[in-house]
Amino acid sequence: MIERYDIRQDDHGWTVLDVVTSRPLVIMHVPQVGLDVRDALELVDTLDWPAIRERRSFQD
Repeated sequence: MIERYDIRQDDHGWTVLDVVTSRPLVIMHVPQVGLDVRDALELVDTLDWPAIRERRSFQD
């Protein structure tokens, strides 16, 4: 499983980017753009947790 989300700096903060579509993530019709870097990283970590967990299990 790949990590699907990443962050990129934008004009007003940070965007959570869907790396498959190269478009900003949209949650409940709200694009996740202009975020504080900590909020963007937390969102990416939460959404990518299954991929991160799977990768860690292969490393053990």
